[in-house]
Amino acid sequence: MIGAGIAGLSCARRLTQAGHAVTVFDKGRGVAGRTSTRRVDGEPARGWDHGATCFLAEEAAFLPEVARWLDAGVVAPWPIAPAAPGEEELDAHTLLAPGFSSSWVGVPSMSAIARFLSEELVDAQVLTGQRVTSLEQAEDGWQLTAEQHDGASSRLGPYDELVVTAPPVQSRALLADLAPDLAELLFQVWMQPCWTLLAVSEAVDDPPAIRRIGPGHLPDGVSTLSCEDSKPGRLAHPAGLRWILHTTAGWAQQHLEEEVESVLPKLRALAEQAIGVPLTQAQAHRWRYARVHRPLGRDCVRDASARLTLAGDFCRGDGVEHAWLSGLAAAESILSTG
Repeated sequence: MIGAGIAGLSCARRLTQAGHAVTVFDKGRGVAGRTSTRRVDGEPARGWDHGATCFLAEEAAFLPEVARWLDAGVVAPWPIAPAAPGEEELDAHTLLAPGFSSSWVGVPSMSAIARFLSEELVDAQVLTGQRVTSLEQAEDGWQLTAEQHDGASSRLGPYDELVVTAPPVQSRALLADLAPDLAELLFQVWMQPCWTLLAVSEAVDDPPAIRRIGPGHLPDGVSTLSCEDSKPGRLAHPAGLRWILHTTAGWAQQHLEEEVESVLPKLRALAEQAIGVPLTQAQAHRWRYARVHRPLGRDCVRDASARLTLAGDFCRGDGVEHAWLSGLAAAESILSTG
């Protein structure tokens, strides 16, 4: 399994449930992919969800999983605005009933979801800090070459099946020689970039009411702006209120190859214009493959003869829900044809 984001972990969980031995590789220092959290002093509850800010739960097949996460205490609802005076917030389980729609967040951070899923994989190996650089399909199975952060590399395998959940551009590079038809198929996917600002401002009035500022109330070039301190289960940042700003794809594309030092002042200016108060701290992060603009329109892609499967939000659509469902579909496809 290449990729320890939501899709890879969803797939791995189902396969281990069916009794298969699974090894998951990820180039990052930890699991989570685009649901990762930038920590403060090692504490995720004081950090920034600088990838996916939240997620929706709308499809019937996904709702029981969110209910499981809710019961485990790793997610909570995050409505776009607090309840009006005199009204109570709806019970979290009620929001998972048909006809309701709400935003959800991981607790105490978005990365808590992936950590929960990975910790359940007691019969699997989850190897982080391992960037898969090449693949080989031998007679006895798939062989992988992985590079560690220290520059050392190792050859791993053989594996009976290979599941790739990396972003399409990275997956194409790995599969171009071994599975050219699948690599060509991935050209149909359009991924969009995003610049993210992680910032701190001095306290403002009634911060819990400032949850998210959406389109129509933001400067040009800004897609979303949210206050991390309004999310449930967060700890206060010692310097003030935390903010996350995501740019539009067009703005990110225009500034994609600029250095962080050049982009940061521009992002600060956009945030301060929207918030109305100066920032005291700020840092920027570039996501080259942040959002799925045009997915494949499939649950997953499988070549049973090659024992190779592709999964991820790029198959179904943007977001945690689509990533999780794609990973599950990949596992079911392997189990039904393997």
